[in-house]
Amino acid sequence: MLTSGGASAAVAWEDAASSTATWDAVVDAGGGADYTTIQAGDDALDGGAYTMWVKSATYDAGVTVSTNDALIQLEPGTVVQAAIILSGNDITLRVGAGCDIQGLVTMSGTGCSLICENGVDLDGILMSGASGLVDGGGLETHSAGAEVVHGINITGDSNTVKNIQASGIHPSSANDKNGINITSDYNNIQNVVVSGAQEGILFVSGALHNVLDGARTYGCGDTDIRTQSGATNNIINNIHTMTTGAMAYGSGIYVSGADTVGSNWMMVSNTNSGSNSFTVTAASCTLSNLRVKLTGAASSVNLACDNCTINGLYVGGVGTSNHVQFGGDNNYVSIVEKATSGSISIIFNSGADYNVVSGTRDLGITDSGTGNRTTNTVQN
Repeated sequence: MLTSGGASAAVAWEDAASSTATWDAVVDAGGGADYTTIQAGDDALDGGAYTMWVKSATYDAGVTVSTNDALIQLEPGTVVQAAIILSGNDITLRVGAGCDIQGLVTMSGTGCSLICENGVDLDGILMSGASGLVDGGGLETHSAGAEVVHGINITGDSNTVKNIQASGIHPSSANDKNGINITSDYNNIQNVVVSGAQEGILFVSGALHNVLDGARTYGCGDTDIRTQSGATNNIINNIHTMTTGAMAYGSGIYVSGADTVGSNWMMVSNTNSGSNSFTVTAASCTLSNLRVKLTGAASSVNLACDNCTINGLYVGGVGTSNHVQFGGDNNYVSIVEKATSGSISIIFNSGADYNVVSGTRDLGITDSGTGNRTTNTVQN
């Protein structure tokens, strides 16, 4: 039960267990509390750190919070029909299950947190400040991008995003948006699901030293996961991608950023002829335990890279003329295993030199011998 002694008095919240917490103000759009809008409560308490409880109701206006160290709790089922901006530092916004925030949540202050119970609907998140936290509380929390926003856009450094589902938009227009868009450094993304975006998860050129650990992507337009050239020294682990359409970059995962490190990737291509589940064009990448299922005819794993090491490439194909294709130099691939009955070949394109493929295990993979075959090595 919430009680109020007035705008300047503390408000006691007694939960079902009869424990008590203290709030500086209560907001209720229907009246009967200290304020009827979230902004009015923030304006009144703007002089210093505060705590504010927002009762379940529909609020037409959003809020801009510039006070440091504020804590705002949205009661389960609350609807906010406008944007929320956290511009102060160390602000915490807690969002109860079933809440619906219908405007962009911008976290521009340092150390801000958006902490949700599972089952929250969001219309985009912008993390432009540093050292922030977004915790969706579970994969029923969904941040949906639109023609003006990515699902989650990370432009500040050292942020953490976890336990959330994100989507963009892919209407084949100039306004296509990504599920998770990363332009900055030292960010950590964990346990996410991304769908229905132009690019599922994009590391933009200049995004450095980020970690993506645990992601499932499907139904994206251009790529499921891509590191642009110049997005270097990123770590990508524990990935499952499902390519379902014609990809603009020809691959579900497309690695152009040098010095990428990754492991435990499961990649399933679509049935389009000539599609790739996996392309590497960057130099000096180290990848391990990659499992690729090629389902379309003439599909491939495309290694147009130099000085890369892949330890454990398991290729399954049910179509015809599938292949592992080399277009660069000085790459080492171990344990190339054919997992199903489809035909899979190793192809060295013209100009591909000094590559080594070892441990084919006599499972029917053959060398098609194009280009400078004599400079490359295939070992059983």
